[in-house]
Amino acid sequence: MLRRTLIAVMTGGPVGAAFAQVGGTELFGEKQIVRAVQEGDDEKVRAALLRRESPNQTANNGVPLLIVAVQAGHVAVFEVLLKG
Repeated sequence: MLRRTLIAVMTGGPVGAAFAQVGGTELFGEKQIVRAVQEGDDEKVRAALLRRESPNQTANNGVPLLIVAVQAGHVAVFEVLLKG
C-alpha cells in the first residue's frame, strides 16, 4: 500500500486539492515543519504534528510537504506525514 502511494505521488497521481496551505509555527519566515521535512528529520515532523500542525501544508514554493519528502528521498518523513 505504501509503495503504491509513494509511486502515485512520485508520478503526479491524485494529490491535488487535498493539499492546502495551513498556518504553522514560523521561524524566520519558514515554518518549522517545512524545515524539518526538507532536512529529513522525522522526529521533528512528528513533534510538529503532535502540536497539531497540518501534514497538508505546502513549502514556501507551494509544493506539498509529501512531495518535498519524496523528492528529497526522505521515506521516514513521508511515512510520518502520510499517517498524519
